[in-house]
Amino acid sequence: MKTKLLVLLLVCAPFLGIAQNSGDSKKLIRNISLDLFSYTHGSFTTDNTTLDMIEDFNSYLKTIGKIGEINSLSGSINFGIIGNESDNADQYTIQSGMNFNSGLFPLNVEASMNIQTQIQNGEFNEVVSNIDLSVDYLSENTTHEGYAFVIRSRNTFLGVNQRYEIGGGYVANLFKSTMKEGQALINSIKKWEGNYSKNTLDNIDYYTHLKKTFGADDIEKLFTETEKHKNTVKVKYSRYRFAFLIGFNTEVEQTKENLELYANDSTFTNNFKGTTIFRLVLAPKFELRGEKFKWSNTLFGKIRVAGDDESSIDNTSLITDPNDFRESKLTDFWIQFQSKFEFKLSKSLSLLATINYIYDNAPKRQFYLDANNSNLLAFAEQRYLGTAMSLKYSF
Repeated sequence: MKTKLLVLLLVCAPFLGIAQNSGDSKKLIRNISLDLFSYTHGSFTTDNTTLDMIEDFNSYLKTIGKIGEINSLSGSINFGIIGNESDNADQYTIQSGMNFNSGLFPLNVEASMNIQTQIQNGEFNEVVSNIDLSVDYLSENTTHEGYAFVIRSRNTFLGVNQRYEIGGGYVANLFKSTMKEGQALINSIKKWEGNYSKNTLDNIDYYTHLKKTFGADDIEKLFTETEKHKNTVKVKYSRYRFAFLIGFNTEVEQTKENLELYANDSTFTNNFKGTTIFRLVLAPKFELRGEKFKWSNTLFGKIRVAGDDESSIDNTSLITDPNDFRESKLTDFWIQFQSKFEFKLSKSLSLLATINYIYDNAPKRQFYLDANNSNLLAFAEQRYLGTAMSLKYSF
């Protein structure tokens, strides 16, 4: 447990710099707001035209302040009870997790850790865990996305002691139907664009004053990058998201010692060497949002394209008669379906329900001889279903 906390802290180290950038942006907006107050109540000329301009600037600052909150560093913790089922075992465990997220558009960095722990006779036994770091970069129009990730996972129900995955790829996105809160922000930005183009701003004395006081580059980014602001709102508040992912993963896996293999009513154990496999990954994704909920679903298909090949095994080591030869050939792919439903109870508290289903088409397997000296093919677990209900606190 201590090792995993240390790993998560190291993974989250880059967020410190991102958090600093977010803090600088908030500080700039706050300082401009104070400057506007001084401008309005000081010794400057305050005719009706100037007052209208001040009101517009104040309104726009509030809008981009809210958008800045979307791109700022955030986090969450969750705690709940989990049900786990496989073909030959089931049990309930305690789940805990934490998540750190920074940015939304164009760059999103996310780190998370989830652990499911079984408690027996006062001892803690980690049965399922996941540590994940991912980076996503969206194109200017949000339709194209590049991603990279690294994951360390463990799943004792499938006999996986440790699995490391690293990979990346491309995502095609379609965001549709902006929700009410997001549309209000976009309308505010459009109103600003209609009244204050870059050329218009350059002719306003107060805008020139802001550039001299706070730096031309920072002020221009804040007041003229309106498309970036609108796309941030689009990604955050779109009611529907349709996406398709294509990528490549490198998967390094070590099964647990004395892995259980099952055949009919018999159970065997065996030890297997670690494997390194390169997989093609295809995944459709669908998200639905409401004012108080978010529902996301992803179906991963991962097929072996290179690396260690365990798609075919035989019983050569068990037989002396060639007529008794048996072989098992299976295409090496696995399917994973992830579904998450989050319902807001308050600004910070949510109810979270998740489903995680895994099917391994070519699990570890071995031929054995039964009591009648007949060939028996025993398989490790092929299916896993994890369900969870937990409370999530966001900060």
